[in-house]
Amino acid sequence: MHVLITGATGFIGSHLLPALQKQGTRLSLYVRNKNAASRGYPYAGQVIDNLQDIPKLPPIDAVINLAGAPIADWPWTKKRRQKLWHSRIHLTHRLVEQLKAHDIKTLINGSAIGYYGTDLQHTFTEESSPVGQDFSQELCYAWEQEALKCSAQRICLLRTGVVLGHGGLYQKLKPSFALGLGAILGNGEQWFSWIHINDMVNAICFCLNQSISGAVNCTAPNPVKQKEFAKAFAQSLHRPQFLRIPQFALKPVGDLAKELLLAGQKVVPQKLIQQGYTFTFAHLNDALADLT
Repeated sequence: MHVLITGATGFIGSHLLPALQKQGTRLSLYVRNKNAASRGYPYAGQVIDNLQDIPKLPPIDAVINLAGAPIADWPWTKKRRQKLWHSRIHLTHRLVEQLKAHDIKTLINGSAIGYYGTDLQHTFTEESSPVGQDFSQELCYAWEQEALKCSAQRICLLRTGVVLGHGGLYQKLKPSFALGLGAILGNGEQWFSWIHINDMVNAICFCLNQSISGAVNCTAPNPVKQKEFAKAFAQSLHRPQFLRIPQFALKPVGDLAKELLLAGQKVVPQKLIQQGYTFTFAHLNDALADLT
């Protein structure tokens, strides 16, 4: 199988590449920086930094589109919103256009659980309808709509939760929690739908090799409240957890705090479970223990 991957040097992509290589998958990569992509992995295919080179690639069986600027690294200024939009919607639009030169069997496209909006009471499965309307929801919806324009025989939309692993949010939070400074945000009642990086990678491989299609919730089957996450994180490092950041203190962060830090979604991976996927890390304590 020949697979083209975008976002290959990102957090998820850098963990996915070795897994696909072990399976003997032939890889081609679209990256922004060829030099960065050339370090670390002996690629069997080609590395391109221009989408217009896609028609020149050998026949492509599947595409995994993980490209997108990090959504939680900076406040959502007007300029930042434009970058988030361009790196997802515009890139996917251009990608789909160039893929017309190939007879693609499978497109696995990134998305996120922000698609569902925020609701403290509702449990979201792949069959759930969105609630409310905010930037992250509009971003995910538009991203999926561009992907659905692809002529691939099968399209998977990965609605991903918070991915825990070295190099992601876990790595950013660990120093403060290691010092006993990990905090509950607001009242801590917002849902925190997470997934271990190993399960994220395995779920993508599962989607690639199975007949699964449509929306796929990439979250562990046991989401927790944010306050539970903070306490479990601290306990995994044998540190106390006593700090709480009130809602008003996060107001300067703007909509990023409102939509991502102080709100959340209770999302369950109904489709993965129904299709027979078995989670390695179904419970948060086990996931944190593995990463410690």
